[in-house]
Amino acid sequence: MVAVTADVSSFYHELNPGFMLKDEFNRLFDLELTDEEAKLHRLFITAIQAWADKTPLRKGLPVGLPASAVVANMALIELDRLMEKQVAPLYYGRYVDDFLLVMENGAGFDSTEDLWEWLFARSDGLLNWKDKEREAVRFKPAYLNDSQILFANSKNKVFLLSGEQGKRLVESIAWQIYQRASEWRALPNLPADARQIGTDLVAAVQKDGEAADNLRKTAALTMRRAGFAIKLRDFEAYERDLPPETWQAHRHAFFRAFIQHVLVLPHFFDLSTYLPRVIRLATACEDFEHLRRILNALYDLYVAVDKHCAATIKSCPSASSPASADILNRWRTQLFDSVRENIIAAFPTRLSRDGKAGWQEHMAEYCPPDFEALRIGQYLTV
Repeated sequence: MVAVTADVSSFYHELNPGFMLKDEFNRLFDLELTDEEAKLHRLFITAIQAWADKTPLRKGLPVGLPASAVVANMALIELDRLMEKQVAPLYYGRYVDDFLLVMENGAGFDSTEDLWEWLFARSDGLLNWKDKEREAVRFKPAYLNDSQILFANSKNKVFLLSGEQGKRLVESIAWQIYQRASEWRALPNLPADARQIGTDLVAAVQKDGEAADNLRKTAALTMRRAGFAIKLRDFEAYERDLPPETWQAHRHAFFRAFIQHVLVLPHFFDLSTYLPRVIRLATACEDFEHLRRILNALYDLYVAVDKHCAATIKSCPSASSPASADILNRWRTQLFDSVRENIIAAFPTRLSRDGKAGWQEHMAEYCPPDFEALRIGQYLTV
């Protein structure tokens, strides 16, 4: 048996949504739109194209817009049909730009290139090498002739599974899926000891990224992404169901771990999407001292990025990319605007006596240097 995993390089940045207006694409579906539906469809695609024209790339989809995932999924519909009809796999699954293909190794593949060549021969020209260097696979149906859809070899993996070793690998993956999908695991569980919070979230790792089992092998501490997401979800459930004082120690341990292991380079950018939720959690629970610590650490992070990093826009040619200082300034504005909005959104309708005192002491006059717009006190009345 052989398994293939691959995903498109910079998919959202490279995809031109105009394909959804092309006849070559619409003929793939037995679908009749009313005049109103067709007009709405054109307005939607035209709006995304207008947004793209104002970006340095002048193409692509907005990352984070729910509708972008729909457009991206539709772009690879011909890849799905190719796999299902011409390859007839044991299993094929795709999540937007990332797919998994499992099939019998009847052809006796000896290398990754052999496998891809076999797929090319059955793709009717839809799949092929990007160039003679064979460093990427191009997917190019007629309706995507103005988009660059590439499966880079650095992201493509092929697994040849045979004998007892292959069986054990599949069983191990199945067990991990079961463990992660278990309905019992989905239930919130507040540890008896708050000191366990940091241990649950942080793992000691070696230089190669594998878990370290002794001090000699340890190269760094890293935040467990899955563990962090689950713990944050649980804490949001506690915030809805429990009085804040009953689990204060656990919450504060969580905030300390977040400051020490997330609001630092380079880990922040792996977990930055969770920042608004942590801000809202601290605000809703009236943890204004820890909220101030989080904001101080966030500003220190910005200073470190500004001092030590050069900012570029992914997939944007250097000739048309804005200056690094301009990109960083826009990022800072967006970052702290998001902080302000989430504090206001989660601010309790009535503060407790301790909450009022904590706000006045730690947050009422807070403002990052040279960023008067984030003086939160001017937006809230306590």
